[in-house]
Amino acid sequence: MRKSDSSWLSRRVGESLRHEWKEYRDLYANSKGEAYEESLVEFLRSYFGGSYDINNRVATIDPELKSFEVFDFRRGDDELDIVGTFTQSQPRVIFETGARSKLQWVPYEGVAFVCEVKSKLTKPALKGDLEKLRKVRKLDSTINDRFGTTITGEFTIDDPLKCIVYDDCSISEQALKRSLQGNVTNWHLIWVVESDLLIVNESLPIFHQLMEWSSFPHLAPNATTVDNGIFWFLIILSTSIPTPLSISTIDSIMPLLSDTKISSSPTTSIEE
Repeated sequence: MRKSDSSWLSRRVGESLRHEWKEYRDLYANSKGEAYEESLVEFLRSYFGGSYDINNRVATIDPELKSFEVFDFRRGDDELDIVGTFTQSQPRVIFETGARSKLQWVPYEGVAFVCEVKSKLTKPALKGDLEKLRKVRKLDSTINDRFGTTITGEFTIDDPLKCIVYDDCSISEQALKRSLQGNVTNWHLIWVVESDLLIVNESLPIFHQLMEWSSFPHLAPNATTVDNGIFWFLIILSTSIPTPLSISTIDSIMPLLSDTKISSSPTTSIEE
């Protein structure tokens, strides 16, 4: 295949991906508040549905119950917009709470990636999303040994991938640089859909491959930006997450049973 042919194919695939995303956005355009979340959930399911369970409005449980210290779940402000969990999780558990607007609870060991989703990239929105991901990152230390036998690659990382997706952008480059430089450890990918740009954190192994291809200075000392953002978002999501043969989520579930009553003999009831 000639280079011109491969460039044509790349453009066609990019156009197809953008068209598909637009269809999902249009489909959920009339829903209130959660339009972009629903769009992204369905878009990701179309590509990764066999590998991950993808849900929105999610809270996490970790083995040390640290999530109850860093998140205020009772107020509902700290639910995660979208969470992808490994289908290999055992048990593959999702609890639901709430009568109308259900909140789904998942063990953090089974989380492959997290996405915060907003309609517009603004300075306040970015600040809030980075703060949310900073809280998520505090849970990483509780799942250091979550993987057993795992298929890894040149670009995989152990911690859940932390992403932010914005449909459009309204922020100065200076404000963007300052915000990202001050939070370099709290995020991995930022995808701006309308401009089709993807900002990649240097903590991802694939960052260094991208920099080898680049002849231009990057956005900030700790990040670079690539076009064909929708294409690269899917590629980096695929290459950065390892494939475990199985993941036990028991360590996160067991602390919830700490008040279990036990009888020393077979019985039909257990007294206080």
